[in-house]
Amino acid sequence: MRFGRNSTGGQSGRLYDSSSRFRKARKIATILETELESGLSNRVGLDVGCGNGAIAYYFKSCSRAFFGIDSAHEFIGKFDTKDSFLLGGDGVGLPFKDEAFDVVICAQVYEHAADAPGLVSEIRRVLKRDGVVFFSGPNKYSVIEDHYGLPFLSWFPRRLSSVIVRIFGKGQSYDESPKSLKELETLWKYFEIKDITHQIIANPTKFGLDREVRGMRWTSRIPVAILVALRPLYPNYNWILRKRLQNAVVDS
Repeated sequence: MRFGRNSTGGQSGRLYDSSSRFRKARKIATILETELESGLSNRVGLDVGCGNGAIAYYFKSCSRAFFGIDSAHEFIGKFDTKDSFLLGGDGVGLPFKDEAFDVVICAQVYEHAADAPGLVSEIRRVLKRDGVVFFSGPNKYSVIEDHYGLPFLSWFPRRLSSVIVRIFGKGQSYDESPKSLKELETLWKYFEIKDITHQIIANPTKFGLDREVRGMRWTSRIPVAILVALRPLYPNYNWILRKRLQNAVVDS
């Protein structure tokens, strides 16, 4: 399985844009510091689908050890150093022992995976019993598809979406596979899910996301109860995941 980013798509620029990646890293760090009682300083972590390595590099400075892995080797290198904390590898065959990590980041990755259940199963395997996963990913029913900036693109069958991508000169095919809220909850069914998306929408400044939400600051005035009710329509989800402690395996 490859994470399979389409280099012709709109996301490729963001994968190379270190400033954007560092802003995302700060957001994730703020969330994790809140969720982990003793913080990050003594944690060992992994960024699955690390892109150019900027997020793993950021966390390397505030944790005991942090690694990044990505099968798109062209993205890896800029932040790698002699201690080789960035690895090329496959998300379905992570080269780590069971329960190796306190923290796993899986940010904007699942929709690129050819085997999303296999990716989730591997994350569960390498996560410690008391570990946490930061997950973010797009909603299939987002009005504006995030990778190409086209309305309703992910709502259509993939073949039709590929035609639309070509018509608008955005690439040769639509290779992403975003899921609905219900499908995502099923994908992560062996994890306890804490959805913090509404907190980020309500207080983007706290998470360092002012630039990302410019023009949408009015959303911070929406009552929390309404924000929660709108969950199926969120363009993107941000979750904290913890293992359900049972002898279960994610279905392939």
